[in-house]
Amino acid sequence: LGFGISQFLINFAAWCWIIFKYKIKFFIFRLAEIFKLLKDSFFTFLNEFLILMFTTVNILIVKNFLSAEELGLYVATMKVVIIIQNLVIQSVSKSLYPNLALAFNKNRTAYKHKLEKFRNLLGLVLITLALVIIFGKELIVQLLFGSDFSKVSSLLVYVSFLPFFIGMTNIYGWQGLYVMNRERTMSFISLFVGILSVSSLLLLIESVGVKGVLIIRSLSELMILTIAYFFFEKIWKSEQKNASRVG
Repeated sequence: LGFGISQFLINFAAWCWIIFKYKIKFFIFRLAEIFKLLKDSFFTFLNEFLILMFTTVNILIVKNFLSAEELGLYVATMKVVIIIQNLVIQSVSKSLYPNLALAFNKNRTAYKHKLEKFRNLLGLVLITLALVIIFGKELIVQLLFGSDFSKVSSLLVYVSFLPFFIGMTNIYGWQGLYVMNRERTMSFISLFVGILSVSSLLLLIESVGVKGVLIIRSLSELMILTIAYFFFEKIWKSEQKNASRVG
């Protein structure tokens, strides 16, 4: 409730500031323009949909194959990750994207410098939070969930670096591949790793339990990060080589 109210107030204040400062005028879109926007943004939508779908499927698999207690432990553990993701990664992502997209279109060298700068800053924050989770897991669980969920503290270790993986994926995915108009590539990465992750869960969940589910979740995000980084570097070097030839 507190997070929702704060987000509403911040967004409302931001909209008021934007409208009055930049004299924003509202107008009605034509239907053809709306369909064109949907068509142009299809792979962006697909990637976001796949992430939500596979996250939900993970919960359903845990629900169907493990006990109600293990489901509660899984959801509580992932709640800590979601809090960090919403408060840190999503907030930074929304402000970074227009900034980096503008830099990419104006000066590619400046864009790469900014990307690396923000990557280092975000990475440092998320690694620090990972260490806080590892060494303060008991206190975190006590403050968020109470003594009834004490078992969550031992599970937090398995996802302590998950926000870091998600944050770096955001850097090389949203701020990298998306900015370079490679949404299709990012959506196929999410689809490939998502299918692999769900398949692994269905095959192994009864033998690995809730700890294994959390490990598979972290490894899946690490795999997305690795592949996104590989394609970002490959596309970036290709574009730089083509630019030097044209020059």
